[in-house]
Amino acid sequence: MAVRLFEDKEHADSYWKYRISPSEELIDKILQFHRSNKKSANDLAVDVGCGSGQGTLLLAPHFTCVVGTDISPAQLEMGRKHVNIPNVSYRESPAEELPFEDGSVDLVTAMSAFHWFDHSRFLQEAHRVLKPNGCLAVLNYTMDMELSYGDCSETLNHICNEFYAALQPFRNPYLSSSSFELYKKTFDSLQYPVKEWQDIFWVRKPVPLSGYIGMVESFSTFQALLKKDQEEARRLSQDIEHRESPAEELPFEDGSVDLVTAMSAFHWFDHSRFLQEAHRVLKPNGCLAVLNYTMDMELSYGDCSETLNHICNEAGHFLGEEACPTFWLHRHGGVFLQFPGSLKKGSGRGQTTLTGH
Repeated sequence: MAVRLFEDKEHADSYWKYRISPSEELIDKILQFHRSNKKSANDLAVDVGCGSGQGTLLLAPHFTCVVGTDISPAQLEMGRKHVNIPNVSYRESPAEELPFEDGSVDLVTAMSAFHWFDHSRFLQEAHRVLKPNGCLAVLNYTMDMELSYGDCSETLNHICNEFYAALQPFRNPYLSSSSFELYKKTFDSLQYPVKEWQDIFWVRKPVPLSGYIGMVESFSTFQALLKKDQEEARRLSQDIEHRESPAEELPFEDGSVDLVTAMSAFHWFDHSRFLQEAHRVLKPNGCLAVLNYTMDMELSYGDCSETLNHICNEAGHFLGEEACPTFWLHRHGGVFLQFPGSLKKGSGRGQTTLTGH
C-alpha cells in the first residue's frame, strides 16, 4: 500500500462508529454487473482496504466466503470485534500483495480505499487473483455531500463547506487534486472488454449531527490537522458542531449551561422541544432568556416623523402580524425564567409553567 493511515486504535474506533457504509443499492448495482456475466460465480469475494469492515459485511449474504484485507491490525481488530458472521474473515495484507492464488477470486472490491494504493500494482494484483469471469469494483464517495434539515439546509451546507475549506490545506500530498478525476482516469485506462462507469449515485441517509461531525473527524485531512495542532483541530470541530446544532438538539451535556438565550429566534423553533432542550442543558440555577422585538417601533426624522410612521403602520397592516412575530409570553422585551426544577406544558394557549422537583 502506498500510504499508511487510519492505523491507531482510537482512529479505528472512530472509523467504525462514524464512517458511512456503501448503500445496499450501490452493492446491488455491483452484484447486477457481476451477475450479468452468466459464467460468473459467487464463491469468494475479497474487499481490499476494508478498514473496519463496514462494506465487507454487505457482501456476506451474496458469497460463500468473504475476506476483508487491510494493512492496519487495529482496523481489522475492530472488524472482528463487532461482527461474527461465519462466512466473513479478515487478513492483514497490503493491497499490492493479496494472499490469494491466481484466478481464485470472483469479486474484488475496493471501497473508498483505492486512492491510497499503488494504483498500477493493485490493478495488476487484482487481475492476477480474479477468475477469468471475475469482477473488479472500485468505488468511492466524493465531497459533494449535502445536509438536509428543513429550512436550515442552506445554512448547514454553507457551514460544512467552511469546514472542508479549513481542512483542505491538510490534504495528503499523495492524493491528486480530485479523487473523482483519479477514479475516472483509472477507469478509462482499463483495457477490459466489458466495463461500466457509474457517474454519481446519490444516497439519502439519516445521520445525527454528532455522526456527521464524527465522520469528518475520521477523514485523513482532519487527522493530519489533529497531529499537527490538537487544540486547533478540536476548536474547529467544536465550532462547527455548535454552529450547526438545531435549537431542539443542543450539543451540550445535561445540566452544563448557566445561561441560554434566544434573541429574535424563538418563534422559528419547535417551541415545546426547544424549551425541553433548554431545560435539559441548564444547570439547576441556570437562566433562560427569550426576547424579541415587536412592530411597536417609531421612526423619527424631523417634521416627517408622523407621516413616516403612518406609512410604516399601513405596511404593517398589509403584511400582517406574521411578518414580524412577537413572543407570546411577553409582548414587549423578553421573558427571563430561572429553572429550579422541572418543566411541564400548561393547559392554556401558549402557556408554560415551571414546577419544582
